Parts: sequence; structure tokens; C-alpha cells
Amino acid sequence: MDSGEPSAVVAADGWASFDLANGTQPIRLLDQSGWNHSVPTNGLRTITAAGTPIYNQTYGSRAAPSTTLVSRNVFYKGGTIAGAPASLFPTNKVIAKQGSTAQTLDYTNVINHTRGINALVFDSDGLPGGALNNSDFVFQWSPHGGFDATSPANQPASWAAAPNPSSIANDLLSGSTRRIQLDWADGLIVDRWIRVTVNANANTGLASPEIFYFGHKAGEINGAITKLGGTQPFGRFAVTNLGDVNPVRAALGQTGLGANAANDVNRSGNVNNLGDVAPVRAAINSQLTVIQTPANPAPHFGGLVEGGRSSGSAIGMIFGGLDRFGSGKDETPVDSSTENTQTVDDVFAGFESQLIGNSIDFDFGPENSGVKKIKKVSEGLSNELVDLSVKI
Repeated sequence: MDSGEPSAVVAADGWASFDLANGTQPIRLLDQSGWNHSVPTNGLRTITAAGTPIYNQTYGSRAAPSTTLVSRNVFYKGGTIAGAPASLFPTNKVIAKQGSTAQTLDYTNVINHTRGINALVFDSDGLPGGALNNSDFVFQWSPHGGFDATSPANQPASWAAAPNPSSIANDLLSGSTRRIQLDWADGLIVDRWIRVTVNANANTGLASPEIFYFGHKAGEINGAITKLGGTQPFGRFAVTNLGDVNPVRAALGQTGLGANAANDVNRSGNVNNLGDVAPVRAAINSQLTVIQTPANPAPHFGGLVEGGRSSGSAIGMIFGGLDRFGSGKDETPVDSSTENTQTVDDVFAGFESQLIGNSIDFDFGPENSGVKKIKKVSEGLSNELVDLSVKI
């Protein structure tokens, strides 16, 4: 804000007053420390006031996340490849992250480790250093093997609870980078997909939950997906003699292999009958249904808190939000000329309760007249789900 430029600050009691003269002038939302503009991206709109109420000028601000999950990987815990444990992180596998669009998973999201999925690793920047526990996550797993991927009960969000990890580590790597390692018992997560939600709370430091998927298919070597349609519209992985056992037999005697070698299923660094061929043969005719991860729900705005009149132009402010999980309500703005007010409870029913933010500044340009009171909503919203937003 320029020196001497008029402004209004939301007070501790949740109200702010400002004047706005007729005419065209810029109005900017000034973010408090640690918050970023979201709507509009530069926080600035040009408003033309003409003595009548002004609506539908939306401003938004989102708390900047203090923690970022910067990388993620599967870890072949128990493998004996030379250089372990550093050598036990494959570079050809990806833990899928749920995002704005649906994703059909494939062999890059699946391992064939003889011990199943027994360790997942997330590297973070800014993660608090305290201990993490099971309440900081949600663990779910798919039905075992082949299943009806079209059934509502088998959609990822409806999967059954998976066993909690046997241990959760939060170790400092260097600087502000910390590593979360989730360990499970060998052989527990086999021929299934696992869904891991990292919750947004004080322990994780995340601004919103993040959801990840990874799969295991015993004996799967060539990564071929058989398209079947019907109840398996995205296909399946299936272990066969020709496609999976024969390539392992052909690799017998190979040594010095790294974590990316699919035919070294026990991750010993070499291929032999007992450790590799036998486990693949034992998996013949088993399968894993391929899944499509859902997209995150589209955001939507909340409703009007208060409007009013003044000697100049009437200004109605909205503190709404982006509810990523669709639990909020859309409300029709109240005509400010009637001096009507909706309560916070009316507008934000359905949002999770968590305090957010302390103050919002509004920069109203050089010309101001007429007083308006704006109610700041400081509770009833979840910092994990919601953008503060203002309509003028």
C-alpha cells in the first residue's frame, strides 16, 4: 500500500468500516503474512460506484502451506541389493497422487516385490519435527486380486480400512527436508492397491489433505494390462507362464541388478530359481484389477454474510470459500439495499470447524465516502478446505 493511501483493517471483533465514493477506483485485498491471493490472482479489481449496491466482485485468499510433500517413492525394505538401503529405491515406479483429473493407473504404479508393499517414503519441506502417528493418516486398501471396479462399494473412497503401519518415522535429512517412512509387515499388502491420505493438521503442517495410491501384483513381470471391459473397464494384471515366468527363467544367473529390474522379484541383486522363478510360478493365474483414481471435487463459493447502504455506493461483502469436498452450501446473496443479514451459521453450515486467519486488510484507493461494516468470518471454516473470499 502506498504511503497515505486510505485502507481499512478487519478489527479483532471481526468488523471493518470503510468509505467508497462514487466513481471508478481500484480496490485491493492485502494478504496477511503467510497468505496468498487466489481470486483474483493479483488481489486487485477496479470498481465503478454509482450510488447503488455493488455485488459479485469476488476476492479470495488462501493460507500458504507450511509443509510441502516434495517427493515420494516406494522402498524395497528387506532387499539385499548392493548398496542397500540407498539402492532399494526404484526410479521407474511412481506413487500416484490424486489431483484435478481422474487417472488410470498402470505398471509404473505397481511393484512385484516378494515382500509386498512394506514401505512407502514421502520427503517433505517444512514438516514439523514432532512424532507422527496413525491419526495423521488414513489408510485404505482395495479388495484383493480381481474385483468389480464398477461397483460403488469398490470405489477408492469406499475401500475398507487397511492395517496401520507397524512404524511411522519422521527423520531429518538435511536443512528443512524431512522423510516420512511408513513401514508394514512383509507379505501383508499383496495383490492390492493401497490408498494413503496424509491429513492436514498441526502435526503434518499441510494446508489440505493429500491422497496417494500404489499397488502390488505378485509375479507381474511384463506389466501387460489385459483389457476386459465389463466389471474391469480399465483392465487387469494377470500372471502367466509365457508373459511372466519365461522372462525370469531367461534371466537366470544375472547378477549386479538394481532396484528397477522386474525379474529380480526378491530384490537380491541377482536372479535365481528359489528367490525369483518360484515366487513368479506360484502367482500364475492370480490377478489385480486396474483402477482409475477419482478427481478431487471442483470448488464452489459460499454465500453472503452482510450487505448495507451508505450515502455513497452500497458494498456487500462475502466471506465464502472453496470447499474441496463439497460439504458447504451455496447461498443466494442478499440484496444489500434491504439491510438484510444472513448469519454465519446459515451461510457456512456444513463446513468443518477450525479457526482461520487473524486479519484481512482492504485497500480502497484514494477516494472514500460512506461507511460500510463488513463481518469477517473467523470460525466455522476449515483451513484445510476453504479460501477466504470477499464480494464487493
